[in-house]
Amino acid sequence: GVRLALPFILRSAINSRLDKIPDYSGRVDQVGVSLWRGAYTLYGVVIQKRKGESNEPYFRADRIDFSVAWRELIHRKFVGDIIAEKPRLTLIAGPNLDVTQLAADHRWQDAINDIFPINITWLKLTDGQLRYINDTTKPKVDIRVAQLRALASGLRNRSEEKQNEFPATIVLDGETIGSGTLKIAAQLEPLAIDPHFLLKLELEKVSLPALNEFLRAYAGVDVSKGTFSGYLEVVAHNGHFEGYFKPF
Repeated sequence: GVRLALPFILRSAINSRLDKIPDYSGRVDQVGVSLWRGAYTLYGVVIQKRKGESNEPYFRADRIDFSVAWRELIHRKFVGDIIAEKPRLTLIAGPNLDVTQLAADHRWQDAINDIFPINITWLKLTDGQLRYINDTTKPKVDIRVAQLRALASGLRNRSEEKQNEFPATIVLDGETIGSGTLKIAAQLEPLAIDPHFLLKLELEKVSLPALNEFLRAYAGVDVSKGTFSGYLEVVAHNGHFEGYFKPF
């Protein structure tokens, strides 16, 4: 009986916690539990601005799976994995705070810690989307990176043996507007006091006419044809940053 009731108890508790995020409200449609692998799954996750006028939620995902990383128990590390399917993050810059949804602060970290109260060491995103809308510009800006895939590992776990300079890795790729491709590869030490990372970014073959709304809004220019590619590499160490950016 407890096993049958557990998904409903969890859904009620999670919805109650999501609804307490300052300025935002959230819900999950369904919760699935897999006791044998120490996991539970959220289906139909939606978080939106409480007083917002936009029909675009701040965040939504078809499915988010939280599970214990059993492979790390041999290192006496009790950490977890997350897999998110079709996550959608929409950032909006509006004329007032009721419309603007750009928040990325402790309120989200607190909510995640309450919902999944162990350190996350491995994260996978599939078919995601990152979208930015600015309603205050003329013309209106609406750009996105779609078909987003990301894999992050080593975020929290540490071996007691020899440690690498950058124990964590993040790999990300997606498709931009204008049929461009975005690739990001990063190595980092997420527990460092000062930023400590190596970041490489490649943005290739973006059709410039597809960016005309963005270019007119922020640069006052209009493009009839052409493509854009850019390459970035940055290293952060001991409070210093070094790197380059090459546009073509």
